[in-house]
Amino acid sequence: MEHTDIQTLASRVEGPVLLPGDEGYDEERTGANLAVRREPEVIVGAARGGVLVTASRMTGVEADPDRRTVRVGAGVRFEQVIPATVPHELAPLNGSAPHVGVVSYVLDGGVGLLVRTYGYASDRVRGLELVTADGELRRVTADSEPDLHRAVVGGRDDFGCTRSSSRHSHRSRPAPASPSSASARTRARTGSAPHTHRPTWSD
Repeated sequence: MEHTDIQTLASRVEGPVLLPGDEGYDEERTGANLAVRREPEVIVGAARGGVLVTASRMTGVEADPDRRTVRVGAGVRFEQVIPATVPHELAPLNGSAPHVGVVSYVLDGGVGLLVRTYGYASDRVRGLELVTADGELRRVTADSEPDLHRAVVGGRDDFGCTRSSSRHSHRSRPAPASPSSASARTRARTGSAPHTHRPTWSD
């Protein structure tokens, strides 16, 4: 980074901006894993008086089979969405790990099991409820606020705190599959019958 860029950064944040050789730099860059030597060009420290927002209790899931949509709270994981969509033969365009959070996955793009057929999961976002930095709750769609919608879908959490997301799901016939191909192969070799299955979809 150029010196002017660092000065600009320091003027815009409340936390410390440290360079190699600055007092406190070594303390900030040293983590719990001492086997990894970290030497960043610049360190931006956390500011005091900030707000930590957790969405872990926002776990509502509403599946609409007629409109083929799923509305989820910001704290929902795919392991909560799949049971709500499978009875309606809807594919939520999830990835291979069911414990991943839906909103963060989708807003980061979302390369799922059906990406070759339906594209990125973020392309299927119909709307979001977003609290922006000015404290306003906005209902963001491609029609109501196209610029903000375009920025948030793919830009993650740089533009506000997402409260909920509504997504389009696709009709797809679920097929039984074991939790992992490795465990399936192990059971096949040992002759033991699979005792746990997760619904999944294929192209």
